[in-house]
Amino acid sequence: AASCGANRDCGGRPQRFATQFGFEGDGPWTLSPVDPIVTDELRRVMGAHSLKEAKAHEAVLNGKR
Repeated sequence: AASCGANRDCGGRPQRFATQFGFEGDGPWTLSPVDPIVTDELRRVMGAHSLKEAKAHEAVLNGKR
């Protein structure tokens, strides 16, 4: 799932599996745009975390627990 997400993110389209994060300059880590059509159920089947879990990981990356 991570490689599928990376390939879509690099192509300028939203990622599918909420596995890609980025930052600009000294800014905070942010979850790269996610395709709203992809469900958490599909993410689970593909071995990825839910969108809620991805957002929680974003907070951890930024030092917020």
